[in-house]
Amino acid sequence: MLISVIIPCYNVTSYIDECLDSIMSQIHPNIEIICIDNNSSDQTYRSIQNYKARYPDFNLKLIKEKKPGASAARNTGLTIAKGDWIQFLDADDLLLPTKISHQLKLLEADSSNDFIAGACIRQTVDGQQRNIFPEPADPWLALLSVTLGNTCANLFRRSALEEIGGWNETLQSSQEYDLMFRLLRAGDKVLYDREPLTIIRERAKGSISQVDILGNNLRRLEHLCQIRDYFKTNGFTRKYLDNANQSIFQEIRRIYRLAPQTALESYKKLFDQKPIIHANTATSGTYVKFYKLLGFKVAQKTNSLYHFIKENLQKIIR
Repeated sequence: MLISVIIPCYNVTSYIDECLDSIMSQIHPNIEIICIDNNSSDQTYRSIQNYKARYPDFNLKLIKEKKPGASAARNTGLTIAKGDWIQFLDADDLLLPTKISHQLKLLEADSSNDFIAGACIRQTVDGQQRNIFPEPADPWLALLSVTLGNTCANLFRRSALEEIGGWNETLQSSQEYDLMFRLLRAGDKVLYDREPLTIIRERAKGSISQVDILGNNLRRLEHLCQIRDYFKTNGFTRKYLDNANQSIFQEIRRIYRLAPQTALESYKKLFDQKPIIHANTATSGTYVKFYKLLGFKVAQKTNSLYHFIKENLQKIIR
């Protein structure tokens, strides 16, 4: 089976050779690589040309896409891909040698699935690693909790991507979860893979998550509201609505750290009555008690004051 690996490339001269090496090392023998240079201002295009010249027998295509953004580059790659299954890969990330062959074996057991939600290894700038696993309990709940894999760890059926129109090129963040939201809405089935065979590497600079944190949070909030609206209009049970409200609430709390007034306005706009909130890893039991007793605004101010005092006491102790 031919697998198409689509790589958007923007100023990745320092990473691209190692990325391509990881694809060449795949045990699965039938792979085409489609590199899309997306307005790079460094030597990325030349680096890929040189790599292609060193390995003339390797099925590597190099094209340019002028429309900025990884989603536009991925869609361009999708239009020329010939594989039945698509492996998207960022140019600074890596695949371990058995990644594709392992996931194809999973599909042999159940070929009705339309995408695989995969585990990954997140690697910090200083080389520390931790495994991230998809949550197989329910794809809709995993979508809410951002545990439905990620762009590079997953594997997608090309026809399923084409049926939903590919990537949304207007989004600046949350693109992969918007993509999977639309796949689930279309009735596509997901298979879970808990074998971490993709390395997601942090970059010292250049990520939108590093330079536009508030914007990223606001876009994530909008995405969660779209999911909640879908639940409401399609007869999902109370469990799903409660989980959506919990995720929205937690995102508003993240926004509060950066823009308190925006968070307060969002809370008032998005909840016509006080949502039921439960303690979890992001929301402590103590906070939940304050929230139930005093409401969101007072609970947030109290929480902020507590952390301010705690941080300054630690500075004094040091």
